[in-house]
Amino acid sequence: MTQLAADSSLFDALFRVRAPAGELEQGLRALGVDPTQLAPRYTAQQWRDAVELYRVHLFPEELSPMAHRMLGYALAHAYAQTLSGRLLSLTLPMLDPLQLLRRWPRFVRMGRTDVTLHVTELSDRAVQIESMDPVGMPMELNFGLLEFCFERMGHRPTLRWEARPTGELVATCAW
Repeated sequence: MTQLAADSSLFDALFRVRAPAGELEQGLRALGVDPTQLAPRYTAQQWRDAVELYRVHLFPEELSPMAHRMLGYALAHAYAQTLSGRLLSLTLPMLDPLQLLRRWPRFVRMGRTDVTLHVTELSDRAVQIESMDPVGMPMELNFGLLEFCFERMGHRPTLRWEARPTGELVATCAW
């Protein structure tokens, strides 16, 4: 049985980026997602496929990494309009970047229970984030989310990542 690992709040936020209609709605339905009646949880693969569908529809002219980053930023902005997102957004100005990044694995697990993140502090202004994502969600999507959070805290992060042969993605975040 496939694990239901993606919370419907992620889809709710995605639908706030652009309301599903026409080809977008048809594509979601083909993935088993009914935009008019969300299930509580979906598979991680359905989430990844929905993100790809939106990336193609919203940023057809952009190269994939930049489009994923832009979609991540738009998704964070839209998530901030949901009930759970509003609560999280209210805490951002009270945090510094290191506090946010220490909590990042918990924040991610609110939406995706199948992702494993390890945050290692490199200095008081830099961390390394190791990510094991069974469906290989592009790290740039997370960078867009982080950029939104850092912006709300009045900081600008420097983000880069590398893939390891084990399948892990390792990101460095400095500010």
